[in-house]
Amino acid sequence: MGGAEISRLRKNFIRSTMKSFVLVSILIGVFVNVFVFLIDGGQIYSTLDKIADGYVSGNLYQDPRTDGFHPFSMDAVQGIRFFKIEVDPKTNTTYDLDKVNLSELYDSDATIITKKIMKISGKFGRYGEYFYKKRNLDNGRVLLICLNYREGLYNFMRLIMITIVVIMLSLFCILILIIYSSLRAVMPEIRNMRHQKEFITNASHELKTPLAVIKADTEFIEMTQGQNEWTESIMNQVDRMNGLIQNLVMITRSSEQNADNETETELSKLLGETIDPFAALIKREDKTITMNIQEDVSLTCDPSKIRMLVTVLIDNAIKYCDDHGNITVVLSQGWNKKNVYFAVSNSYASGADVNYKRFFERFYRADSSHHVDKNSKSGYGIGLSVAESVASQHGGKISVDWKDEIINFRCNLRAV
Repeated sequence: MGGAEISRLRKNFIRSTMKSFVLVSILIGVFVNVFVFLIDGGQIYSTLDKIADGYVSGNLYQDPRTDGFHPFSMDAVQGIRFFKIEVDPKTNTTYDLDKVNLSELYDSDATIITKKIMKISGKFGRYGEYFYKKRNLDNGRVLLICLNYREGLYNFMRLIMITIVVIMLSLFCILILIIYSSLRAVMPEIRNMRHQKEFITNASHELKTPLAVIKADTEFIEMTQGQNEWTESIMNQVDRMNGLIQNLVMITRSSEQNADNETETELSKLLGETIDPFAALIKREDKTITMNIQEDVSLTCDPSKIRMLVTVLIDNAIKYCDDHGNITVVLSQGWNKKNVYFAVSNSYASGADVNYKRFFERFYRADSSHHVDKNSKSGYGIGLSVAESVASQHGGKISVDWKDEIINFRCNLRAV
C-alpha cells in the first residue's frame, strides 16, 4: 500500500472523527446556552411579577417577612434597572412614571417605549432591551413594568462568545491529538487491506495456471473430437472464472492511489481509444452508440483509472441495453477547466422496479431485474463499485437514475 493510500485513510479518519466531535461540541454549546437562557427567562418573569405585585400592594420596598408577601427589599430593588408606568388603554394616556436606576432614560423616551409596547398583544414579552409585563388594575388602567436587560443581554452574548472560544480551542486540541494518533488508528485497516490485496494477488496467480491448463486441454479435445455441449460449457465457465479473477484484480488496483501516475490527460482522446474496441461487440449485438464528446477535454488524473471507469460503464451499458437499443456517451468540461462531466446512458425498458440505491454496493447484483441470459451477460456486482471508487479518488461522485425507459450514469470528476 502506497503513501497516498495511507494518507487518504488518515484523512478520512481525521475528517469523520472531527465531524463527530464538532457535532457533539455544537450540541453541548447550544444546550448550555439554551439552558442558561431559559433560566434567565424564568428569573426575568419572576422578577417582573414580583415588582408588579409590589406596586399593586404598595409594599414594593417593605420587608417581605412580615406578611408572607414576596416582592423586594429596598436593597434588592436598588440592584434592578426598570421603570413603572400606568396607562389608560382607552385614551393611551400615561400616568405615574417611576424610574428605578434608569436616570439616563428621558421621560419622553419612556412614554414612547410604553406606547409601542401597548400596541403589542400579550401580557409578557420583550421590546428592544426591555422585558415587560402588563397587569390590569382595578381602576381600569394597565400597569406596565419594563425591566432593562441590557447588562443581561451583554452577559448572555459574552457567554456565547466564551462558549465559541472554548469549543474552538477544544476542537483544535482534539484535532492535534487525532492527527497524532491517526496513523495508529488506521493501522489495523491498512494491515487488513494489505492482506486482502496479497490474498487476491496470490489467489489470482494460483488460479490462472490451472484455468489455462483446463482451457488448453478443452481446446485440444475440440480439435481432436469436435466441439460439443460439454466442451462449450467448460469453455464458458473458464471464461467466467477468468472474468471473476480480472474483476478481483481490478478491485485491488482501483483502491490504490499513486500520485506518480497522475498527469494531464486528454480525456476526449482517451475516451475514443477506450470505446473503440467495443464497436464490434455493439454491432454484433445489433445495438447502436451515439458519441457526444467535446473536443480538447483534459484533466489532471490517473489515466489508467479513468480508462477503467469508462470500460466499466460502457461494458455495463452494452450488457443491459435493450435489444436494438441505443447507448449514449457524453463528455464535457466545466468553465473552470477543473471539472469534467461524463455520462453513459442506454435504453432500459424494464428498469422501473430496480433498486438503484444499491447499484454501487460491492457484489450487489440486480439479476432479477436485469434481463440477462445465463451465458455471459450476468456480472459479479464488482464493476460499478470500482467505478464509484475511481470517481471518488478523482474528487467526484457517480450517480444513476432511470427515466423514460433510459438508465443514465452521471459522473462528475475534478482535477486531482
